[in-house]
Amino acid sequence: MNETMSEIPAHRPSDAVTDEHPLVRRLTNRYPVVSFIVLVYTISWSCWGLSTWTDMFILTTIGGFGPFIGGALLIKASGQNLRMWLSDIFRIRIAARYYLAALLIPILAIVLAGAAHVWLFGGRITPAAVPSVVVFPLYIGIILLFNGVAEEPGWRGFLLPRLQATHSALTASILVGIVWGVWHLPLLMLPGHSLTGINPWIYLPGLIALSVIMTWLTNDVEGSILPAMFFHASYNVSISYYLVGGSEGVTTSLTGGSLLLAIYGTLAVVLLVRYGPARLTPARPSIEDGSINDRTDHE
Repeated sequence: MNETMSEIPAHRPSDAVTDEHPLVRRLTNRYPVVSFIVLVYTISWSCWGLSTWTDMFILTTIGGFGPFIGGALLIKASGQNLRMWLSDIFRIRIAARYYLAALLIPILAIVLAGAAHVWLFGGRITPAAVPSVVVFPLYIGIILLFNGVAEEPGWRGFLLPRLQATHSALTASILVGIVWGVWHLPLLMLPGHSLTGINPWIYLPGLIALSVIMTWLTNDVEGSILPAMFFHASYNVSISYYLVGGSEGVTTSLTGGSLLLAIYGTLAVVLLVRYGPARLTPARPSIEDGSINDRTDHE
């Protein structure tokens, strides 16, 4: 992960755009973070709440796209070029090692946590609870769409760069992790959802650790969210392959969840020590010194 990041796209509104909705534009430009959080929570939580009353599963899915929808709406409302924003965050031409790292880190973490559960705590390997390895690529593709595409344009494509404009990479990562975790809270209580019954005291700190790792992946490729999307998908799918009880061995087991948290927490600390909390990437110009260019064309 030594590719130098020369800039993170700083998306600022154009003053030349005809202002059809001046109040909305002023609010979204002045308070982009607050506007994003309020809008995303409103979209997602409304859909999830309605899904429990109407038994319409599609509303749960639509709610999952709240971060993408919210980010796109605010980009448009603030006068920025939506197509250029999408082009920036979905930039494909990055080194293959980033995709490889994004896919392999969660796999290695789940294997290591499962092995530690067996060797250190006497856990029993349960092959019947683990899906076939053959379907792993299929699951990755599905989750890439319904979690990666649905969420990462909002979390890492919109929220993260705006927080990094005024905070260190570490602080921004923690804040994104908190917002990300709170957004998930209704799903922990939604009947029939895969997150129902999960321990929030392990889940929420885990998301903060993951947020640090995903900031590192994003910053080191100039703001492209594709590695973060693949990491998100690989993380979600790999949990099903936990050696001791499958996904339930992580989501409902204090031991399994704690082991996985410890592994991701350790990796986050290693990255912070290696690259520093200010940037979480090697030799990148500081956001604070104003050396990052604006790559966004405006409408």
